[in-house]
Amino acid sequence: MSFCERLQANLPVFRTEDDFTLLRRIIRARCGDAQSTVLARKLMARFSDIGKIFSAEPAELTAIAGIGDEIAEEFAVLRDLVFTLARRPLENQNVLDNSDAVFSYCRILLANERREQFHVLYLNKDFRLILHKCLQIGTVDHVTVYPREVMRHALSCHACSVILVHNHPSGNAQPSEYDINITAELVKIGRYLGITVSDHIIVAGGQNFSFREKGIKPFGTQN
Repeated sequence: MSFCERLQANLPVFRTEDDFTLLRRIIRARCGDAQSTVLARKLMARFSDIGKIFSAEPAELTAIAGIGDEIAEEFAVLRDLVFTLARRPLENQNVLDNSDAVFSYCRILLANERREQFHVLYLNKDFRLILHKCLQIGTVDHVTVYPREVMRHALSCHACSVILVHNHPSGNAQPSEYDINITAELVKIGRYLGITVSDHIIVAGGQNFSFREKGIKPFGTQN
């Protein structure tokens, strides 16, 4: 399986040897065989797996001796490529009929983030993705959601439906009381505006929790 295929599949557990080999291949074009081995070892020692490396800030990468701007940019380009490949199925088909693709995309976005982030996927009348927005970045255990911003973007892009997405860096995918309450509030506001909240997905490492799949009210009855 290629590097892009592995990241797109977002395997929850990476085999260390595979990570090391992939890193060497990525770095080798910039610095040759011997140096690529040294730098791959440094990256693995610092971040422990490839997912965390690709979620690292450029400054974190270039802080490692031998990792320059060009290598950091290489990681950024490959990460953007994987995001694009994962997003494409959401733009071309009804996402509510392809939950695996939605979950994969959300995990690729958020599985290795160290702070909570709140994202919204905006869908048209055919439930195809027309806009993805990161609306807020919070702390390690909380992100504040502003319903006005969620709905403002929905109206601006003429979305008929939204999927709410956020992550739990703790690794516990279960929704908090705040998660449940803010979801209910957004569902209520959306009904007044004619915008359906189709799901709320929580990403926690390689896991995901779907309000819709679990039948948590009001998702047990609205779809």
